[in-house]
Amino acid sequence: YIQEAKDSLKNKDYEKTNEYLSSMERNLARIEKTIFDLNQLSRIVESDSQSYRIREALDDILGLLAKRLHDVEVQLDGDFTAHGDRGIVCSVFLNLVLNSLESFARSNTEKPRIQILANTDSRTITFIDNGGGFSREALDVLKSHQMIRSESSNSGLGLYLVAENLRAIKGQASFRNIDGGAKVEIKLP
Repeated sequence: YIQEAKDSLKNKDYEKTNEYLSSMERNLARIEKTIFDLNQLSRIVESDSQSYRIREALDDILGLLAKRLHDVEVQLDGDFTAHGDRGIVCSVFLNLVLNSLESFARSNTEKPRIQILANTDSRTITFIDNGGGFSREALDVLKSHQMIRSESSNSGLGLYLVAENLRAIKGQASFRNIDGGAKVEIKLP
């Protein structure tokens, strides 16, 4: 598509250029999702126990996605030291933020917002967005504890992997829709 886009741009056929750019964007998004899903599956098998600050793990993920989060208001409050596989926890947060970004796009959220609250006393992390909430299909996947093959981008696979990753480190997650968005409560061991 790159050469075709260059040629159409050279010929000032902007409509065709936009078509090629859109195709490239869709393909890159699919590749990104596939790589991410493979990473998620591999994280379930690996385990590397260490102490780390939750805030640092969250900051790493937010930094990684800074370009995609430029129009999103992100509020991050609280911190505590966690013990276990930092990679799995980072993978969980990466998946949740990407899920929020997809929700914002799907629901055309005007003022996208993510709120992440780490509670020291209860060792929980509450993740809230205003992206329209989880699809019924995604919530059904979570209730059944089984992956369901679906062509839909909101099939629940990512959330299923979040739940499985947390189970692998003896953590828990609850997923629910709230007014105008989604809420995930994560309990770490």
